[in-house]
Amino acid sequence: MSSAILRNMSAAVFALLLTAAVFTGCDSKTENASADQSGKANTTKSAGELEQGLAAYKQKDYKTAFGHFKAVAEQGDAEAQYKLAMCYAEGKGVELDKAKSFDWMLKAANLGNPKAQCVVGMCYMGGNEVQKDEAEGKKWIAKSIDGLRKAAEQGDADASAYLGGCYGDGIGVEQDKELSLKWIRAAADQGHLASQVALGVMMMKEQKQEDAVDWFRKAAENESHEAQFILGRIYENGLLGTQKDIAEAEKWYKLAATSPDPDVAKEANAGLNRLKQKK
Repeated sequence: MSSAILRNMSAAVFALLLTAAVFTGCDSKTENASADQSGKANTTKSAGELEQGLAAYKQKDYKTAFGHFKAVAEQGDAEAQYKLAMCYAEGKGVELDKAKSFDWMLKAANLGNPKAQCVVGMCYMGGNEVQKDEAEGKKWIAKSIDGLRKAAEQGDADASAYLGGCYGDGIGVEQDKELSLKWIRAAADQGHLASQVALGVMMMKEQKQEDAVDWFRKAAENESHEAQFILGRIYENGLLGTQKDIAEAEKWYKLAATSPDPDVAKEANAGLNRLKQKK
């Protein structure tokens, strides 16, 4: 039973990293994201408003951040459009709306934002908010790689995460597990929550159980609902070298149940119901 749980957990996490759901709570560095891409803010005022949005997002004032991002996105700024898409996908500062998220992500991709191009590609690959078309998906991802690499080298955590995911699955680049680990770790070290969760899965696969739990906990403590759900499963079942701990499992499931993502909330509530039966 434990091995089946871990397999399902692993598949869910990597789907999270490489689909539209990758936008799981990320306080990453994006200020240097696309310094010379098209679709930049074309006025000092717009650039200043984008910076205010980034600062508000970092402070977890998501409603204020959303307002700034929307204002600049509507002026045709690709980075603001990308950040606005993330807000819609995360349900931060606005009601979760994955259809609107994809629409803004596609706008940013068409303006040359490599992060948006990669996400749009993965949406096509997985049939998320758009009809599945693997050829179209691979085209978008291939277009994104050079820009992702440049942005990642400049310290952009989102770009590092996406690049690491591409290397991990060999999409748009030749598969390279070492480079995948390098870039995902770089993102995780900057506080990128999806990458922290993914790194936990990587450590889990390498039988580094304590490291895996540590990364899941880091993400969970920084409000990753997906990581909170994973910790709930771990403590419910005594996985990864832990002891079964119903109280600890209940704590993490309750937090995960507040997720704006209905799928995560549903699974967390199912976990809480199982725990009631075990008491």
